[in-house]
Amino acid sequence: MTVMHLPISSADCKPRFSSPRTDRKTYGGAVADIARALGTPLMPWQRHVVDVALEVDDAGRFVYDQVVLTVPRQAGKTTLLLAVMTWRALACDERQHITYAAQSGVAARDKMLDEYWPVLQASPIGDVFTVRKTSGHEAIMASGGSRITITAATEKAGHGGSLDFPVIDEAFAYTDARLEQALLPAMRARRRFLPGPQLWIVSTAGTDRKSTRLNSSHAN
Repeated sequence: MTVMHLPISSADCKPRFSSPRTDRKTYGGAVADIARALGTPLMPWQRHVVDVALEVDDAGRFVYDQVVLTVPRQAGKTTLLLAVMTWRALACDERQHITYAAQSGVAARDKMLDEYWPVLQASPIGDVFTVRKTSGHEAIMASGGSRITITAATEKAGHGGSLDFPVIDEAFAYTDARLEQALLPAMRARRRFLPGPQLWIVSTAGTDRKSTRLNSSHAN
């Protein structure tokens, strides 16, 4: 697991705590290309995150199967996640199932339809994607068959299908690991495909009393 805690500082400041960047190959550059196409070029801290998080070994598999990132509000978390999820939807030979969870199902739906989709739609790669807004079946779908869906923050999340790239956003709101434990089994069937499944846990800072799951991730 790679764990990153980003400080409140200038955009080009290195993380206070981070798994180190190595000389392994990384998909970070490909994500940077997607971010530029979306009109949101990666800031130095964002580029550092994807370079480290998306390192692969000699077999082409992700070095880290889980990524934990904490970052201050309004620092660029939303644009980073959209670039990474869009890259994942377009980059792999196999159809990908990316799913996004926030502190509630309503928050996840609002993020997808009100923030992610307008940026995608307005970008040069927007014609590669379509959106489905039907309640309970919301998805951003790529022409190659990959899709970005949303999931409820419950222990039933991820049931009924395989997952390649689940994202748990605003993890400060979770008091236990039920959502994570629901998502992990859905990733197992995808381990045979390169570069492998990967879970991202992303959040602004929480509190010692309420953000027990996020705090335990920091300790790992």
